[in-house]
Amino acid sequence: MASKFKRKRAPGRMQALVHLKAKEVNASLPVGGKLKAPALRKLVDEDEALLMISDDKIEQAKREVEEKRLLSIRAGKDYSAFSRLVKKEFDVLHVRTGAVGFGFLCPGTSDDKGFPAWFVAGNKTADFVRHHLNTTMWDLLLELELWTAKKEKPATVVQIQSQCSVMIASSLRYILKDKSASMNYANYHSCIVDKHHVQLIGLPDSQLFIDANGPIKPFDIKDRKTLDALHAALESGACCWSKMSSEEVKEHGECMQMQVPKVRAVRSDKGKKRGRHTDANNNNGESQAPPPKRMHHAAKQKARVAKSLPPKRIQSSEDTDESDGSDSEEDAS
Repeated sequence: MASKFKRKRAPGRMQALVHLKAKEVNASLPVGGKLKAPALRKLVDEDEALLMISDDKIEQAKREVEEKRLLSIRAGKDYSAFSRLVKKEFDVLHVRTGAVGFGFLCPGTSDDKGFPAWFVAGNKTADFVRHHLNTTMWDLLLELELWTAKKEKPATVVQIQSQCSVMIASSLRYILKDKSASMNYANYHSCIVDKHHVQLIGLPDSQLFIDANGPIKPFDIKDRKTLDALHAALESGACCWSKMSSEEVKEHGECMQMQVPKVRAVRSDKGKKRGRHTDANNNNGESQAPPPKRMHHAAKQKARVAKSLPPKRIQSSEDTDESDGSDSEEDAS
């Protein structure tokens, strides 16, 4: 693919010096803040030690520049060729199997070569994006490109825990085709496996993510490396829900029968008669019924009205003296 491009002019001494200066200066700079060729040329002219470099290092720098040029050409060509290949495969897959879907391909950074592209399989896929996502394919592609270029702070432990929990619950709803389904970690074997005949497979390390009840709740995992491993497995699809075969269901049922059932603790007031409410000031300990709901409603409404009223004006001593004096004058008259 690189042979389709015309070979550029061979790199000279100045290009080699700029390349060496770029390796020295741009190594510590972030992506997007690296110096360009004009600024690097000025630094080369000011660096006398760099101008006196040996010819062997100049030739080695020229070879590095040539390899970098070829890599850039191949990267851009591979980008466009791969996007066309994926689009063709999407179309062929839809024709052969009837599968529908859509995909996006955009540069990950501002230095990447290639033009963003999107591809769909099926006639109704673009309509799905318009009606349910309330956008278009090009607008969604632009949002993805801006999202990848945006600099964000690394996720905290709580955020990773929340993301893992959401991915586990959402994938469970998808495999069960039930939007109201929820994950139950405490009763995983009885409420999830026995009831729906599905199980969570592909956990990175069974000793760190599984206990006697089943998978450990992500919010109970505090180690950052362990959470990162779980998050990576869920994002890549290595950890996912799988439907159980009849043999697996039978084997799991036999294992559950062999386990000793849990014995609930006996409550302390077993055998005693309990009332609704017991007054602490009542010596006899007789149960009293709670006040009716109307009284609670009236009390809440009274408190709500009292909050909305303006505060009462506190009468000072001066106002009291003045009022007493006026009253005495009226009495004298």
